[in-house]
Amino acid sequence: MPNTKDADLSNVYSKILMYAASGFGKTTMFGTMPGTKYLVNFDRANRLPLEINHIDVEYDDILARPEIVGYESLLKIILSLKERFKQGTGPQNVCIDTGRDLYRVCMYYVLKTQGKEMPTQPDWGLAHERFLQRLNDFLDMPCHLLVNFHEMMDKDEITGRILGTINLQGKDMPNEVMKKFNLKLHGVMEPGSKPGEWKRVVNTANTAMFPADDKSGALAFAEEPDLSKMMAKIQAKLKGAPKP
Repeated sequence: MPNTKDADLSNVYSKILMYAASGFGKTTMFGTMPGTKYLVNFDRANRLPLEINHIDVEYDDILARPEIVGYESLLKIILSLKERFKQGTGPQNVCIDTGRDLYRVCMYYVLKTQGKEMPTQPDWGLAHERFLQRLNDFLDMPCHLLVNFHEMMDKDEITGRILGTINLQGKDMPNEVMKKFNLKLHGVMEPGSKPGEWKRVVNTANTAMFPADDKSGALAFAEEPDLSKMMAKIQAKLKGAPKP
C-alpha cells in the first residue's frame, strides 16, 4: 500500500479559497498569480480591475440568471478546459468569481428543469449536488485554482457565538466547501502606520471569528494580498521537502 513519505510533491497545485468583504480586491489578487490565467466570470464588473491594470487574463462570462443557459455554458467551459489540459494547452491558473454565483447557476438550472420559481427542500438538495459536482470538476483540473467568495456572519446555534464564513447557501455547505481546499485565505483591512491609512492583509490561519488555513505551513499568519509571493513560499517549501 502507498506511504505518505513516498509522495511526489513535484505537481502539487494550490487550491485556494479566498473570501473577504466586497471591495477587498479578491479579483485583483487573481491577477497576481504567476503564469497563464483563465477567469470564469459571473459579473461584468468583476473584470474591471484586471482590465484597468491591463492584466493578461482569458475569460468567459456566464449569465447567472433564472434560466438554464448559464449552467449549459458552465458545462461547455469545463469540457473545453479538460480538452485543453489533455492537449497540454490549459492555463496554469483558473479563477471562479464567485463561488456563490456558481451555486446560483446550479440552482437556476434545477428550478428551470423542474418548472418552478421557488425552491423546495428537494431542490436545495439537487442544487447542492450539482454545485459540488461542478466545483469538483474544477478542483480536479491540473492547475492552480482560486475560488472567490464574499464573507458573511452567522450565529452558532450551540454556543450563540457570531462567526464568519463564506457566503453560500445551506447550513452545512460553507464547511463542506472549505474543507476541499488546501489554502483558505481571509482578507481583512487593518490600520496602517499613519493616521487614516489602511492596508489589505490576508490571514492564513484562524482568528477568533474567521477561519483560514494553510496546509503547507509555509506562510506567515498575515500575508500581503499577493498570490505570486505566497505561492513562491509554498513551492520553496515543497522543493525543500525530503525526497523519497
